[in-house]
Amino acid sequence: MSKETPEELEARGFFEFLGYVVTRVPETSGSQRADYAIANGVDQFIAEVKSRGRDEDFERSMERFGHAESQRAAGRSNPISRQISVAGRQLAATAAEDPSLLRIIVFVAAGDDPELQVDQFQATLYGTVDLLREDVGGAVAVPCFYFTFSDFCRLPGIDAAVVLVPPTARLCVNSFGVRRDRLGESNLYKALSAVGAVTDPEAQERMGQAFLADTDIDRRDEAAMLGYVRSKYGLPELLPFKPTKYRAAVNVPRQT
Repeated sequence: MSKETPEELEARGFFEFLGYVVTRVPETSGSQRADYAIANGVDQFIAEVKSRGRDEDFERSMERFGHAESQRAAGRSNPISRQISVAGRQLAATAAEDPSLLRIIVFVAAGDDPELQVDQFQATLYGTVDLLREDVGGAVAVPCFYFTFSDFCRLPGIDAAVVLVPPTARLCVNSFGVRRDRLGESNLYKALSAVGAVTDPEAQERMGQAFLADTDIDRRDEAAMLGYVRSKYGLPELLPFKPTKYRAAVNVPRQT
């Protein structure tokens, strides 16, 4: 059995803190498996841990040239989408004879910009794009779920994702999950919901905190998607807002 990575240990510690028993899933030669079986006598989960590391290109540039810069979008990420696809296959292949088990991805933000990683991960899961709307104090950004391609939509076998930025955690509910009702009854959902640490698109829409693009329109047609959301909510002024994060650094020689 392979040694646990720091990210896997973070995931283990989180569930053990909530009172769960965490068991390593035995590796099988030539077959993908999830990382952990998790239980507390009531809930039973299968969990696969994924993470994003540090920006290696940025660090190499710092080492080689003494300066570096990067510009990364806060939205959907194709590399993260590939990680989610792999996790989906691993979860499906583990205890496949028991389809009642909840299946969860645990994403640990382990890089040098964890907040950006969390934004990218959630945008990839939900296809989220911020839409600017007019307010009394000026324009405000409101998330619109499923505005673009959503990995949760195409992978209903994944019930949820836990996003860890130690010491904080957030549960992201898959609206399309085949075991969504059972997830809502779990101690995991109840514990994180009690501290306001659950992302649930339908609940946020009901509270006026988000938009929901619940349509079959092709997600590649941004104009049509925007028209649908404008019409649904009676807000013709809505505009997409897709921020990018710029980072720069330079080594300053230490004076003695």
